[in-house]
Amino acid sequence: MSALPKHLSHSQVTTLNRCGWQYKLERVDRVQSQPTFALEGGSAVHVWTEEWEHSELGGEPPRDYADIFEEETVKQENRSDMD
Repeated sequence: MSALPKHLSHSQVTTLNRCGWQYKLERVDRVQSQPTFALEGGSAVHVWTEEWEHSELGGEPPRDYADIFEEETVKQENRSDMD
């Protein structure tokens, strides 16, 4: 493995201590990870909540959560491909 940088953030030290291989893949080789369910699901909940609040103020009813979740999953995958 190449030499470590002079300064490591707390999260970098935590990753390095937990798994040197993970540190190498993420920080040295810059391998992109897949978005987690929490990221995709959290984004979908946020979008649905905004739509629900808008509907309470007289707007259109919110779309089905499954449709929003699928849409957010595709967005996250596209962002990962762009990185």
